[in-house]
Amino acid sequence: MTRTLTQDIVTMLAETDLVRSRSAARRLVALGGVSVDGARISEVDHVVDRSRSVEVVAGRRTARLTALCATDALAFTESSVYSAS
Repeated sequence: MTRTLTQDIVTMLAETDLVRSRSAARRLVALGGVSVDGARISEVDHVVDRSRSVEVVAGRRTARLTALCATDALAFTESSVYSAS
């Protein structure tokens, strides 16, 4: 089975629990509240390269996501997400 190493921003936000739902992810992106590695994302169909580690900021929550390899599931742990104080 070949696994793609890209992921759309809405799915990534929802799967990492940075937002409560896919619709909340779409709203946050549309409002300009999401950045990946410091670059603001404004398109809901934005695709993120998961072959390398990325830092995602969604509102006040931040996650550092490790790179995926072809056989990994979404590499994510609860400890990698934190909220700004």
